[in-house]
Amino acid sequence: MFKRIAAPRSPSSSTAGRTLSSPLFTSKLSFDSVSESRFEDFIQYISDMVAGLKTVILLSFVLAVGFLLVILSCALFANWLPLLVALTFVIAPLPNAIFAHCGGADDFSSSESEGSAAVDLGRFLTSIIVVTGFALPLVLAHAEVIRHTAALMSIVGGGLVYGTILSYSQVFKQEEDEF
Repeated sequence: MFKRIAAPRSPSSSTAGRTLSSPLFTSKLSFDSVSESRFEDFIQYISDMVAGLKTVILLSFVLAVGFLLVILSCALFANWLPLLVALTFVIAPLPNAIFAHCGGADDFSSSESEGSAAVDLGRFLTSIIVVTGFALPLVLAHAEVIRHTAALMSIVGGGLVYGTILSYSQVFKQEEDEF
């Protein structure tokens, strides 16, 4: 990144560009040799970091709106049963996350697209929990335990919470190493 140049012999001679001298070394470092590609790489790194930060801010805002809708569906109508929907959507990704590490490619399968029984079980359990999260407010509203408006707010809020969790896991998924 820096190019080492020889130190001038007399104090009156100067080197081109800005230099940094150190009393411990007899040479100087020139900052003129910093390549533009390094600078462009740095700018790209900063822009990627800012894009990731914007993504986190957006996802946290959507998550907060989802929880707000679920809590308002409970508080406005003085019935706290719709809060169970938030619980179901928060625990919904857990079976996928747990069972995803049980499957994968081994010596006998031709690709990773072939799912194992454990991965399929995780997907099945996740789908049961998600369907429960959407159906529970509808069943409670049909039985007139909660109001229809509370059920709608609870379903929309729970969908936002689950969608945020899925989006976060997809955006920030890390590639697994083979070794």
